[in-house]
Amino acid sequence: MSVIALTPLELAFGGAFLSLVVGICVRQFGNSSFVNRSDFDTAMQTMKKNNEIQFRMLRAMVLYLPVDDAVKKEILNERGSE
Repeated sequence: MSVIALTPLELAFGGAFLSLVVGICVRQFGNSSFVNRSDFDTAMQTMKKNNEIQFRMLRAMVLYLPVDDAVKKEILNERGSE
């Protein structure tokens, strides 16, 4: 029984080839597609609009919290940290 000894370079090329074959198969048979820029921009605008609505709703709820007025002012005047 003979053992096949492969060099690291041969293993690297074999791995690259196998990775290429798997990538092509996934692309062809997986029906994956990229998002075009206009769809991305539309989705981002929708998300920003929804986040703005939720932010305003949360700010309105702060008024009814059972906390001191000073704490309410601090919460309402706080800017988002990024």
